[in-house]
Amino acid sequence: MKLRAFIPHYMPNGIVLTAYGLLACFKPSVKTVQNNAEWNSRLLGDMWRHLLVNESGFIECQADWKDVRFGKKGVIAKSGCGIIATGNALAALEKRDVGASAMVELISVYERRGAALGGKFGVSPRAIARYFRELGYEVSLLHSRNPQKINQLGQNSDAIIAVVYNDADDIMEQLHTVCVTKEKGNYFLHNAGGTSPDIGYNNLQEGLEHISKKRVLPIAVIGIQSR
Repeated sequence: MKLRAFIPHYMPNGIVLTAYGLLACFKPSVKTVQNNAEWNSRLLGDMWRHLLVNESGFIECQADWKDVRFGKKGVIAKSGCGIIATGNALAALEKRDVGASAMVELISVYERRGAALGGKFGVSPRAIARYFRELGYEVSLLHSRNPQKINQLGQNSDAIIAVVYNDADDIMEQLHTVCVTKEKGNYFLHNAGGTSPDIGYNNLQEGLEHISKKRVLPIAVIGIQSR
């Protein structure tokens, strides 16, 4: 087995989540959070409808967020998939467009609590779960790779956020966080790279397997039930 496959195959997901929590201790300064919010407010106020949201109200192209700031020196296009997944889950649960001002505030929330290594490594999965709990949603966080447990969580949830290894055999392909929504018993991926958001899957496990063209391994699956 290649060295690059060691962490995905042999590092327990619980330890990965703990490491994420430790990295989240290295958060951006208060001044950075304020400056980013001011910049993002101006930017998203002008571009929200024109560029960043498709007709369904979901954000599907993370690359379009190349000028939206997150963390110390980062941008959403590179390390903000957890923020986009959160916004998409909110859109699904509340059945409405989240809006530019709410996304600006969401970025600030995660910069204050959850940005791993100042945002360089995205958002801690436990911070995402905590965010929805604090909004009053019932939340389950699963770090098992058992397909039956994953599918059961999918059945019991109204929206799902999944954090996965893009390639189980190469840690250098990094991680990705997506939102999964449900409609008429099918599961739909959002902001999943080249995967169409219009393709429905029979169960959650099947959907997760299509996040990447390589073999995907889940790290954390967060199930959220409507209030």
